[in-house]
Amino acid sequence: MNHLILTPILLTLAVTSTSSLPRKLIIDTDGGADDAMAIIAGLNLPSDTKLMAITTSCGNVNATQAAINVLKVLRVLGRTEVPVHRGCQSYYMTSEDISSTWFGEDGLGDFEFDNPPTENDISSEHGVMTLLRLVKEYPGEISLVCLGPVTNIALAIKMDPSFLKNLHQIIVMGGSIKGMGNITPGTEFNFRRDPEAAKLLFEHSSKEHPVYLLPYETSQESKIDKHWRTSVFGELNSSLVSFINKAEHIALARTPRYWTAPDQLAMLVLIRAEFVRKIDHAMVYVCAEGTMSRGVTLVDRSSKSGNTRIVKKIDVDLFKKFLIEAFQSNRIDTLDNVDCSPCS
Repeated sequence: MNHLILTPILLTLAVTSTSSLPRKLIIDTDGGADDAMAIIAGLNLPSDTKLMAITTSCGNVNATQAAINVLKVLRVLGRTEVPVHRGCQSYYMTSEDISSTWFGEDGLGDFEFDNPPTENDISSEHGVMTLLRLVKEYPGEISLVCLGPVTNIALAIKMDPSFLKNLHQIIVMGGSIKGMGNITPGTEFNFRRDPEAAKLLFEHSSKEHPVYLLPYETSQESKIDKHWRTSVFGELNSSLVSFINKAEHIALARTPRYWTAPDQLAMLVLIRAEFVRKIDHAMVYVCAEGTMSRGVTLVDRSSKSGNTRIVKKIDVDLFKKFLIEAFQSNRIDTLDNVDCSPCS
């Protein structure tokens, strides 16, 4: 097994390759409340990174509703200049149920949003064409963060086999590497929704152009006491927190003791790589056949030519500080003196 425990400096180099922060970013999302929180965290921190576009896929909701949800997030942030492109309205090769009600029927808490955006506010270019165009225009410069099923990415690869090679890096939230699962035994939501797309993605990744994978288990092992989420973070005097509280209220009511934040962690891997404490190099395959095996992630840790960098461990205390700083102001000054102690 190629197992790395990296210092913050080395880890930053490992994740971003040539710079501490990528210059250009695309977010691919299925538009849930967790995605909203990840987008806010990523955009509400100072950096020299430019968000080029946000593309949407099916997952929590259909791609149109996902785009409308993202437009709501951007309006709350005051970042309406960021183009939002609707991607695939169905999965890569299946016509299975395309939505989840974990975050409500609309994926964003079903609360009333004043003067909500409409389909007319969605950029006209298809999300897959946006991915292909921008990566072609800026070869080797774009970091792509995928927060939902990877349908758009699979289609982009199918249309242009050099797509992954021309990215700066790709970070994916998905998969179950220890058989935990949250849909069927051993399968995680994003990969189970579109296993053919996930399979194609990893078939085209390589040691030279790997996928940085934030699996389900890492988010579970980075869980946070629900009391901290509702009574520390949730009580911040911030319009952004108020928005997220409304967006997450249905899911929080269903959450017992611990709150998990997989999409937020995936964004963290990009913008705060020094918070990552452990990475495995491995060969990853995704099964698209069978019934129980559809979406199962197979991991070969003995491979010396692994196509994946699996994020295994996050510094949870720093993650909590990161969330507080990102949501309580429009600017990061320091991470000192922020209460992230465990709540009883």
